Amino acid sequence: MKEIRFSSAKEALQHLADVTGKRIKISFDFGSNQITIDDVADAFNCEDELAEEIVSIIQAGGDEETVLQKVNDLLRTAGYGAFGVESARVPHENNGQDPRFKAKYINTGDSYSGTILYDDETDKYYVTTWEDWVESAEMALEKEQESQ
Repeated sequence: MKEIRFSSAKEALQHLADVTGKRIKISFDFGSNQITIDDVADAFNCEDELAEEIVSIIQAGGDEETVLQKVNDLLRTAGYGAFGVESARVPHENNGQDPRFKAKYINTGDSYSGTILYDDETDKYYVTTWEDWVESAEMALEKEQESQ
């Protein structure tokens, strides 16, 4: 048997992918967060290296506003549409006062474009779209109201 040494897990997984001809899904478990490099690469249609940097920023943790701003800045520097960190609230009634669901996300220009979103209720980051999150929150709110 031939022994091959690698300097990192990423290098070993890349070699395995090259040998098998299959893409290897790499994910990091952040405790309460699990965002994969593949999910980020697919959402932003970017190279794995950029997606890995984004995942690393999230993995490093910190205040969600700061984390999202760092990701936004990285995307802008790499030439992707990232227009700042914004907030979403559901329900929208009463000018968003005392909303049941709150989130912060990177505005990527279209409500159905991929983004990184931090959900205040679950205390997790997600690769999703702003609109999908809003629709999910509205459905959850409707179910809560129906059960009362």
